[in-house]
Amino acid sequence: MQPDDSSVSIVLQHKHEVDDLARYFDGLKGRHNVKLVLSGDHHHYCYEQRDGITYITSAGIYPGHYGECDAMTVWVYKDHLRLDRYLLPKGLPMKPIQGPTTIWTCEGKFSEYKRPEFPKEKAQSAVQLEKMATIGPNLIKNGNFENGIWYERYRGWSPSYWYQWFTRGGHVPEHAVGKRLPHSGKEYVRLHMWAYAWRAGILQNVREVEPCHMYRLTAYGFFQPPGAPQPKARIGIDPSGILASQFSVDVSKHPAPKYDEGVGDDPKTDKDEGLDISETTVWSGYYDYYSWGKFEVTAEAKSDTITAILYCEPKQRPAEKPIYEMNWDSVTLYEVFWPTKRLVADDAVLKPDEGFKKIVITVQPEFNTAQVTWKTSAPSGASQVLYRFKGWDAVAQESNDKVVRSKDFFFETPVMYERSDKFHRLELKRPEIQSASKLELVALSRALVEGKCVTLCSPVVSVSLANTIPIVSADIADNWRDNIVPGASMSHHQYSPKGTLFKMQFADSDPWCYPILTLKDKEIPDSSFRGLALTVQLLEGEGIVRVQLVEKSDTRYAVETNFKAGMRQPQKVRAMFNNRLWQASSPRDPDGRLNPENIKAVMVGINSKRRTNVKMVVSDLTWIK
Repeated sequence: MQPDDSSVSIVLQHKHEVDDLARYFDGLKGRHNVKLVLSGDHHHYCYEQRDGITYITSAGIYPGHYGECDAMTVWVYKDHLRLDRYLLPKGLPMKPIQGPTTIWTCEGKFSEYKRPEFPKEKAQSAVQLEKMATIGPNLIKNGNFENGIWYERYRGWSPSYWYQWFTRGGHVPEHAVGKRLPHSGKEYVRLHMWAYAWRAGILQNVREVEPCHMYRLTAYGFFQPPGAPQPKARIGIDPSGILASQFSVDVSKHPAPKYDEGVGDDPKTDKDEGLDISETTVWSGYYDYYSWGKFEVTAEAKSDTITAILYCEPKQRPAEKPIYEMNWDSVTLYEVFWPTKRLVADDAVLKPDEGFKKIVITVQPEFNTAQVTWKTSAPSGASQVLYRFKGWDAVAQESNDKVVRSKDFFFETPVMYERSDKFHRLELKRPEIQSASKLELVALSRALVEGKCVTLCSPVVSVSLANTIPIVSADIADNWRDNIVPGASMSHHQYSPKGTLFKMQFADSDPWCYPILTLKDKEIPDSSFRGLALTVQLLEGEGIVRVQLVEKSDTRYAVETNFKAGMRQPQKVRAMFNNRLWQASSPRDPDGRLNPENIKAVMVGINSKRRTNVKMVVSDLTWIK
């Protein structure tokens, strides 16, 4: 809805409710240039203006012999726009077209329409490609080895911010600056040795990362000479940063302080010299690249420091072969989004955790939203809410307070990254919030517990959504009035304490029957209500169950229900006002829309088949929000 360089924007929308369309612009006055909204769906002309916007709803083509048919044309001039309407009156034989009638104008500066050109995209560089679907900057320092600072160590030169490492007690390759074949920039890292097998590389500790967030490490490398067997090159992330304390001196400049490059225990000595690369390191696959190739690995941080490791472990070189050399360049480490839709597997069975406190659900049905807040005893790096609705036609789900099954919750919020937070807030947005009777949910928080990232789960929490008005008079059969197509017959009587049985015998005429209930004053809903819930049981016969709502002007609106054919057991169904259709056999509504506060009667009935019998039980009529 942001203004562009045109004078006016026109919105085309299939949805026809002005109340719903107007919500698009709530709080945006002065921040958009929309002047006209044209919508369709029910094909009945309606004109309304709000906050400087003209809404022409249900402006579409409709068979002329059933109702008025209209078409519209927009005329563009240099200084104004004009909208004309052509009307084909209803009825047969066909009557002359009326119009055009100008129904809207708008001043402005206009010109001939020009199709926008597609932007010409530049080819993306390797660095740009690595940034796709990432969060924040590259966390590796001097990943392209281009800052011009190399410091000297025991076996050659290393790039600033990077540490040499090798197996303690093993052979140590020489480190050197590569300039002949860079992958990016002008320089890269070379590791080579004349005769022996070795296990070595370079590493960098990345601090101030967030535990339980995902990080992706990429690097480009190749081994030479071409065809050398099994160079065993790979990259890895130590998610716990086990070696960070050993490799901690400042190597950002030359000269750099001394440090211990060896990892692991030297088997030739009696003492234990130090830690090896952690067994929990997450590795890429081994790749035998003989020209620049990509290595990639993703891991979940289990500490606020993780270690990026470039690794190579070639065999001993035969005497007749050239020198073996591993080359590295273009290293990146990015935080990335959680890789799956949920923090847990779809078939996960979780035990509710006692560390969840003060779970509060705030529902805003007018916006189809609910906000969920909670506190956890453990700091969390990510959170999510799994939820489900119980509507008026919902099947009851088995309740078990001891476990939570992920598959029982059909919806989820996106995974939300946090920064070691103990207070959490998420919003869910679904249209079912306006029509369901209950919202049930569990909160998930991903936390670091005893060095491991685990997903903690709250107990199931539920909140009632639908504020209701029961139509008590509908419980009494004598309050209903028979209403069936001429040529057919019907009767009704009390079937249960709150249910009325309607018996119908259809002949050759149009098989419809809609018994009428006149509402008491206290049973009339206000404008905040959005539908009618009721229970219907079809004991015999078949057909389409609908509700008709009668306004004080005698205008009738037919409303579809979600009744399922072929079922004999009672069904809890709902008839939502946004599914209504004006009945042309009734007077035209003066304001062109259904107003709940003007409803004076309810008709619940069926459109069945000719020469059939129908038995239908109706009960539990309730207005819902």
